Order: sequence, then C-alpha cells, then structure tokens
Amino acid sequence: MTLIQHILETSASPAEVWRLWSEVEGWPSWQDGLQGARLEGPLKAGTRGRLKVPGGSRRFRVLAVEEGTRLCWEVRGFLRRATVEYLLEPTEMGCRITHRIEIVGLGVWMDPWFRQGRISRALPEGVRRLARTAAGGGA
Repeated sequence: MTLIQHILETSASPAEVWRLWSEVEGWPSWQDGLQGARLEGPLKAGTRGRLKVPGGSRRFRVLAVEEGTRLCWEVRGFLRRATVEYLLEPTEMGCRITHRIEIVGLGVWMDPWFRQGRISRALPEGVRRLARTAAGGGA
C-alpha cells in the first residue's frame, strides 16, 4: 500500500471548495493530469463516472459523499486500486483541505504515473490550484 497526502489551510470558504469538488466536470481545471471528467448520474455513493487522462480513459466509482465535508472515489486498474479522498474542515481562516490517495495492489509498480512520481508531485499543486480557484484567484 502507498499513501500520498497533501493538507492545505486556505482562506477559501468551505462552501466554495465543496462546489468545486461536487462539479466533477470541472475537476480538470484544478487537477493535473486530467483532460476530462464526467459523472454518469447524481453525486452519491455508487455512481460511476469516467476520467480522461493522457493515453486513454479510466472509469471511477463514487464510494462516499458527506455533503460539505467528504468525497471519496476509486479507480480500479490491472492489479491495483486507487482510492481518492477529499476532506474539508472549516477553520477560523476559511478551511483545511486534505487530499489523500491510497494505492494498493501489485500493479502499482507497473503504473507510469506512480513509477515516475507524477502523483506525488502533482497532488500538492492540484490542492493549491483548487484553493486559489475557490478563493477567487483563478487557476
């Protein structure tokens, strides 16, 4: 198992961060490596979607939605599974954003995104871009 996580405190409002998370089609505007995203139904546990990434597309499934505080989804691949969790906590300043990716399975080592460290490098910038957009600073 591999766990990659980034936590950021921001002046952005929790409601605005949640809006960006819940508008799946907008994920590519702040999430590096995504060229497209769509959900095939309402944002709730069990709903499936598709992510367009360089070289193809990946299906994903929403695992949990706790309105305003948590969104969790997973992508399955050959001999591996990535679980992505977004957590949101209000603070005096605005909110604390946590993005966590847990990758399990033997196939992790065959994934070029993992092998080349792209996920570890892209996650912090994606969270910063999300916070800037939510705070009104654009991508």
